[in-house]
Amino acid sequence: MTRGAAGVVAMLCVAAAACHRPAAHPNVVLIVLDTVRADHLSAYGYSHPTSPTLEAFARQAIRFTQAYSLSTWTLPAHASLFTGLYPSAHGATQQHLWLDDRFDTLAELLHGRGYTTAAFSGNPWVARATHMEQGFDVMQEMWGRPEANETGTFPHATNRLVFDWLARRSRDRPFFLFVNYIEPHFPYSAPATYEAPFVDPTSTADERRQAEVRWTDWYLHPPTWTPRLAALRAALYDAELSYVDAILGELLAELRRAGVYDDSIIVITSDHGENLGEHGHLDHVFSLYNTTLHVPLLLHLPQGAGAGTTRTDPVQLTDVFVTLVALTGADPHPAPGGRNLLDGTAPPDRALLAEYDFPAQALTAFSSAEQSSAALDGFRRELRSVQVGARKLIWASDGRHELYDLGSDPREERNLVAEAPQSAADLNRTLQTLTQRRPPASEPPSPALTPDAAARERLRQLGYLH
Repeated sequence: MTRGAAGVVAMLCVAAAACHRPAAHPNVVLIVLDTVRADHLSAYGYSHPTSPTLEAFARQAIRFTQAYSLSTWTLPAHASLFTGLYPSAHGATQQHLWLDDRFDTLAELLHGRGYTTAAFSGNPWVARATHMEQGFDVMQEMWGRPEANETGTFPHATNRLVFDWLARRSRDRPFFLFVNYIEPHFPYSAPATYEAPFVDPTSTADERRQAEVRWTDWYLHPPTWTPRLAALRAALYDAELSYVDAILGELLAELRRAGVYDDSIIVITSDHGENLGEHGHLDHVFSLYNTTLHVPLLLHLPQGAGAGTTRTDPVQLTDVFVTLVALTGADPHPAPGGRNLLDGTAPPDRALLAEYDFPAQALTAFSSAEQSSAALDGFRRELRSVQVGARKLIWASDGRHELYDLGSDPREERNLVAEAPQSAADLNRTLQTLTQRRPPASEPPSPALTPDAAARERLRQLGYLH
């Protein structure tokens, strides 16, 4: 931790204690920038100016440089964010496409604390159909609205609805506002003004077509992937980051204009990152590399407590749940996978878990005939990972385990599992301990997922359905 660790921690503890007082129920704003990997943000040291809004926000917040998701796709990651539980505990996975009602969500706990609650979601996996509306007074699903297809128009379509809700909300109750911005998710379609600073103007239409290959085509028919195509794919992604950063800036400006910014807890994070060709992977399926797990996390406290602090200790999305419950004085809730971010720094050897269930849902993105293709055989498996300090194990149900030393090999390119079997065994024991912490089932299975026509079409556009 920089800038005087002991003093900063003490100050944060004072701020946390103040928020526990019955008279102080701070507003809570939780913003998810969907599909954003930390290492492509200028706020996290990336060489291209993708996130000036986040850079400015970081100067008024606590920035966590080693924050990780618990899965590599939207549903389990958001469910962990909302419940403080590991994916194997809450069960919202590839084979169970909703969050069961038996769990107390953050919105439910805050609602019980007297908060007005509202969600504005750009991703159909965060929806009523997946039971993610639990505890929200308002759940606005953007994909079913005609203005959701607008690109480059400000105020942004989601923001217009948020601004209207802020203006109409009850002033005698604190609020919990959740917003998911889908823009960085493939397909990449940032407005031309946002593409221009990143995309090589000499790129041809044919190169762009090749660079924009859909992930299902990538895995069925692996293309010839040149450095130029990889750079173009990354540039298109970077343009989307720049675009969503501008959308975020518009929201933060409105919070200031409405007079609620300074007194609010504001969390900005992502549900997962994105593969851009690394390890032979594209999008965010079939893998648990840190290209898809390492995410941004920034926390703004009321009156700017801890502003400008950088934290380098290992944290994860379940910590957001625990921290917000503590800061708002909501009822205590067991969350074995999380810890209060303001309760000192996490130990450097803290074990971080991530899980990717058998890809039953991902396979539905292929046609019936394609699903039996031999090209997909290597991906029909479960994955789990545990990261302890610089060591990371990726356990695979087919026995093709991977072990990395992130200190000397941050890109996870040299598999050490054969060279260091004892280290792999030690990490595997830790992994087994973590995944055994799951509550027993307490209710019958929920009905099958039934998204409406608009949601199904949006899921198809995003690459989740055939």
